Amino acid sequence: MSKLVLTKGYSQYGAQMGRSSVLPDDELVFCKLRLQKINLDTGGYDQGGAYWGFPNNVYWAWEDGGSIELAVRADNLKEAKLKVIVRMPNAKFFR
Repeated sequence: MSKLVLTKGYSQYGAQMGRSSVLPDDELVFCKLRLQKINLDTGGYDQGGAYWGFPNNVYWAWEDGGSIELAVRADNLKEAKLKVIVRMPNAKFFR
């Protein structure tokens, strides 16, 4: 299983607000994504230093290799999958 590793989300100028999505030009392409809740610290930052704020309900979907990456806010994993599928209708998920 590929483990979620977030890149550095800050610079000398401060933390970035969330993270940018990386999506293909054709969002109807078939893809197999991993989906995991991002744990935020007590200040609302992820482990790479990007700021998300609160509530702590951010899920990160990604394809191995980094060709697809996106975040959604959801109350649970099922809702997160549905929100990802709105953006990427042909996405499937690893268990």
